[in-house]
Parts: sequence; structure tokens; C-alpha cells
Amino acid sequence: MSVELAKTRAAEYEVLLETLGLEPDKLEITDGTIVSRAEWQPAAGASAPGIMAELAMGETIGEGGMGVVRRAEQLTLRREVAVKQLRADTHRTYAQEQLLREAWVTGGLEHPNIVPVYALGTDPDGNPVIVMKKIEGTAWKDLIDLGDAPSGHADLDAATDRLAWHLNVFQTVCNALAFAHSRGIIHRDIKPDNVMVGAFGEVYLLDWGIAVSLDDETLPLARDVKTVAGTPAFMAPEMASADGESIDQRTDV
Repeated sequence: MSVELAKTRAAEYEVLLETLGLEPDKLEITDGTIVSRAEWQPAAGASAPGIMAELAMGETIGEGGMGVVRRAEQLTLRREVAVKQLRADTHRTYAQEQLLREAWVTGGLEHPNIVPVYALGTDPDGNPVIVMKKIEGTAWKDLIDLGDAPSGHADLDAATDRLAWHLNVFQTVCNALAFAHSRGIIHRDIKPDNVMVGAFGEVYLLDWGIAVSLDDETLPLARDVKTVAGTPAFMAPEMASADGESIDQRTDV
């Protein structure tokens, strides 16, 4: 990436942060690469979106390496939602960047099999908060592991051909992935654990936290993939070697 392109992306990144009432104290560009950021603080005089005021937070329903997902009620619309925030023990600057990236990627992929993002804002500490549709269902991996045993999943247990049922889920995941690829987005962590199957045939491809864009103009830090990320058993060679320039649609396939 050229120095000029890096400067352009850094400028775009700062604009996006300002929309959330945040500002980086420092963005350094060395050899065409954005290499470091200081702690982010609420921007002086900025009014952060009051997203937490319209949420009645509930219990934790999921937790990952950097984020925690909690059940909540969105009071203005009287609906149940899922709210993703940072874990308290994460590296704040890096985790903020990753959570924002996930919100921008997922929010830009409107597809029936990708979880909708309802809103993006900040908590009182200036950390990003994502409000999403709350998904009910079972991880596809758990249903696969059951084999022919009763699953308690009405749709699967009613199927006369379980292999055909699983192949239909697989095809649905491929459709969601093909849509993302058409937008230049690479998921980088495709696995049965990241597919949720609902009781009424819903299928969702989840966890876009390490997704990247092939288009440098689409997302800030689109190709910032110089570290190993993903699940070892499902990694393509270019992911295991952190060869960001070789990542493309084939990485997911």
C-alpha cells in the first residue's frame, strides 16, 4: 500500500471515529502502513450517540476473545436485541478497532442469512457498542455432531433425509458467503460453529469479527492482516502464514 493511500485511509478512519464521538490521539504512518494508535478518548465537545439510554441490558448470552454479547430490550421499539461490547480485559485500542470493523462489515452486508446490525454507538467510556438482531437457534456443529440421534431441533428431527437437510444448510451458508464475496468481503473464519440454525429454518452465518475487505476504498485498514487470525483447523495456508496479499475468495472456499 502506498503512503498516499495509507494517508487517505487514515483520514477516512478519523472521520468514521468522529461520527462515534471518538478520536485517536495519534495515527502514525510508516512506509505506507498505519502502524500504531494511542488510546482513544471521547472527542472534545463531541456528543456521543446516546445508544445505551434506549437499552435495558440483560444477561450475557455469549462471549468471545474480545467481545461479550448480552441480551437487551430496545425500549424505543419494544423488541429484544443482542448487544455486543468489549470485554473488560481486552487490549482497548486493538479491540475497539476490531469491534468497529465488525460493525462496518456486517452492517454493510444486508442478506437474509447474515445477522442484521440495527445500530452502532458508544458506551459511557467511549467504547463501541453494536446492537444486532437477537438470534435464537443451535450451532450447526452441535447438530452435525449428533449424527442420527434425536436433536431436539424440530426441523431436523422431522427431516426424512438428514444428509439432504444438512446439505441445504450448507448451500444456504454458501449463498451468504457468495453475497459477501460479491461485495469484496472475506469472512476468514468459516466453520460449523459460526453457523446458527433456527427452529423455523433460519440459517445465519455469524462472527464477522476478523473479516477483511479486498477493496482498499471500502473499509479503513481493509488489508491490515499481518497477524495470524482464525481457527487453526480451518485455516487456509495464506492465513496461517499471515500472507495478507494472497487472501481472496478462495481463502473462504
